[in-house]
Amino acid sequence: MCGRFALYESEWRMVWERLNGAPAGNIEPTKPDEGEIRPGYNIAPMQRTACMLSNGEDIKGAIALWSLIPPWHKDPLEQKRYATFNAKSEEILQKPAFKGAMQKHRCLVPANLFYEWKKDGKEKQPYAIGMKDESLFAFAGVWTYWRGTWKEEPFEGYTFTILTTSPNPLMEKIHSRMPVIVPRESYMTWLTAPTEEALRLTAPFPSQLMTAWPVGKDVGNVRNQGPELATSIGGNILDRGT
Repeated sequence: MCGRFALYESEWRMVWERLNGAPAGNIEPTKPDEGEIRPGYNIAPMQRTACMLSNGEDIKGAIALWSLIPPWHKDPLEQKRYATFNAKSEEILQKPAFKGAMQKHRCLVPANLFYEWKKDGKEKQPYAIGMKDESLFAFAGVWTYWRGTWKEEPFEGYTFTILTTSPNPLMEKIHSRMPVIVPRESYMTWLTAPTEEALRLTAPFPSQLMTAWPVGKDVGNVRNQGPELATSIGGNILDRGT
């Protein structure tokens, strides 16, 4: 699964350039007030973060709520009793909450790293997981636009979920699932290709390109922020060969 991640970038242009390796003159925010990205060091479900949204043709940057809200959900958001921050890729076309979005509304969710907890007896040790070359990467996601109420206030905006898949040899040492990470060369395929072609990208990302290291337990509290959350506390650094 994926329940916590970090994005350090603060400009749409830099996000798209670091993802694609090319200038991003054609990527604009969906609204003028979404033109600024705030770095997030401990992003959790029901918080907002940056997404690159596609409707199959246009690609826009948006600040979206991490927990997909189906368009048919009519109750106040706080009454939603089902988790939608992750979606199993192998089941996504069988789930009414996600099927339509998978077919028409896909997104890339940029990240510098993500966090996962490894069981160690009765304890859980958090690990930070990212690319060995420290590059920015992108999760596969799908999105909706939802209007309703949240905590007695009107809510209107984008929401998204991150797809998950079976773990690669690195991640299976930590957890039974991992987020779908889209290869750099396949970003446009994920955003614009027919559904079945896009779903072929949901295989586990190659272990040899990733690394994981133990971090302090402060990351377990969503109120804690700052780059120091990703600082290694020593101990075993995981890769495919350890």
